[in-house]
Amino acid sequence: MKHTIFLTLLLSLVSCKKEINNTDLVHSNTYLIGTWSGTGALLKVDLNEEIGELELSVTIDSVGNISGKIGDAQFTGAELIKKDFGFVVQAPLIGKIKNNHPFEKAYINVLFELPEFNRDGITLTEGNFHLKSNLIFDFNMKVGGIILHKN
Repeated sequence: MKHTIFLTLLLSLVSCKKEINNTDLVHSNTYLIGTWSGTGALLKVDLNEEIGELELSVTIDSVGNISGKIGDAQFTGAELIKKDFGFVVQAPLIGKIKNNHPFEKAYINVLFELPEFNRDGITLTEGNFHLKSNLIFDFNMKVGGIILHKN
C-alpha cells in the first residue's frame, strides 16, 4: 500500500505540466536572441553512420519563444534553463528525427556551452544535444556534438 501511494504521488508530480516563461531569462541574456544553427553528429558511431549528420537549428525571439528542428523533427515551446556552463534548451520533439529511419526520441536538450565572461558579442558556441525518451532518466539517451553559429 505504501508503494502504491508513493508511486501515485510521484506520477502526479511528473505529469504536472509547468508553464514555460523564458521572457526574463532572455531579456537578461539578449545575446541569445536569434537563430543558432549547425550540423551535428551522434557520438554512437554505428547509429551516426546509419543516420548521418543532423542539421540543428534553435530560434530564440525577443519575448522568449523558442523553436527549432533537428533533422526532420521540429520543436516549439521550448524551455530555456540557465546552467553553470551556459544554457539548456529543452523541448518535446514533433516527428521523427529522420523520416526514412525508425530511430525516434520524444525530447531534445540542446546544451549551449558559453564562456563565463564577455558573452555579449558571442556568435559561436560549442555544445551537445541529448535525444531522450523522457525528461527524468533515459538509459538509451543519444548524445551528439555540435558547433552552433548565430545567424
